[in-house]
Amino acid sequence: AIANVRTKNQVVSYGYDDTIKAAGNKRFDVKTAHITLIGENKERESFTSGFYENISYKSTDSAQTLRFDIAKMAILTENSYEDMIKMIDCFMSDRAADADLTLTNQKD
Repeated sequence: AIANVRTKNQVVSYGYDDTIKAAGNKRFDVKTAHITLIGENKERESFTSGFYENISYKSTDSAQTLRFDIAKMAILTENSYEDMIKMIDCFMSDRAADADLTLTNQKD
């Protein structure tokens, strides 16, 4: 679906968030990504790339996880990393102060 977004005039939103999941007596500090494709008639398709272990809350570490996530999508859709970046119209993060730093660092 994401590989054809430009031909369908869709908007791609990429949300990135820290979360804590609990399973029994264990707690897991993780990051998760959520991709939403919004069509011309506002119909939506949503996808998640799953959970990643949270390395730390620093923007440089968030960027490392973000790079991995986007690279994985590029491989699965037979696109380049740069093409995947160009397909994303909106980036959302729960850490507004670090969002620009994360995006800058993911390009390195």
